Amino acid sequence: MDYRYQSIPHNCSILEIARLKPMYGQYLEFYGFGEVPFEDLQFRAGDSDFLAYVEEAKRTREKYPGLEIRKIELNAERDDLRMAMADSGSGQLLKAVDGGDILGVSICSTAGEPIRLLPPYLVKLIVQEFDSGQFLVSTDLAETFGKLADFYRFAAAFDEGVITIKL
Repeated sequence: MDYRYQSIPHNCSILEIARLKPMYGQYLEFYGFGEVPFEDLQFRAGDSDFLAYVEEAKRTREKYPGLEIRKIELNAERDDLRMAMADSGSGQLLKAVDGGDILGVSICSTAGEPIRLLPPYLVKLIVQEFDSGQFLVSTDLAETFGKLADFYRFAAAFDEGVITIKL
């Protein structure tokens, strides 16, 4: 399975709306905070919830420039990294891979997996753990570990949380 980690502003309006309109979870999976392709806009022109999501994502991008690129995806190497972190007993780093609390039982990806949220204060704790140097990874996991650590550092620098979406 692939996982997407997306930086997200504290008290993001899209997450608040998702609690009322769970289909926003699927929109986050497919579009995140990026521009929606014209073809998708045409195809869903009559879907008022979708159009409201597109507008809210645009407002969020304008308020938080660069948000749409503060994300990463991990696939097969994610599971190896997770096992190494679980074996180390590092709870914070395990959260960095698994994600935080679920947003709501109905706010899911198209695979039916709940979307998870780590608030900004936990993101900062995770970065402290990454930076402590106490967790050593094997050479084959070093690149993935570095990508994940750098992603969390960027999220912390912008005082943002992280949503985890299992694709």
